[in-house]
Amino acid sequence: FCGVSCTKRRGRIDSMLKLLVIGNTNVGKTQFINRFVSNKFQEEYKPTICCDFAIKILDIDGNEIRLQMWDLQGQDRVITGINKLFCKGASGALVLADITDISSIENTANWKTKVNEYVVQYQSEFQQ
Repeated sequence: FCGVSCTKRRGRIDSMLKLLVIGNTNVGKTQFINRFVSNKFQEEYKPTICCDFAIKILDIDGNEIRLQMWDLQGQDRVITGINKLFCKGASGALVLADITDISSIENTANWKTKVNEYVVQYQSEFQQ
């Protein structure tokens, strides 16, 4: 399975996958990425401005996978405006919610629907 790009190098396939991390404001998207990529946790809250991304190199069955984790600015309204552009080339998405905030849980279905819409739209354009 290859996402954004694939290259063959010395008998193994190197892949780059783009993973969107989305959800309402203040659900812990940045902290999730920081913990996964560098095993760090920051106590203070710093909201993401627009977007950010981090790369984690994974070795899966001898294949090097470069996982780009895109941290999209949380909004209590579902993905709008510029965030649509960040869906282009995405291999998948994680929708995060705060279990202490019912509205963030209720919005997960909306986030999933919208990201599916945009990812499918861009994948169709790319394949043509």
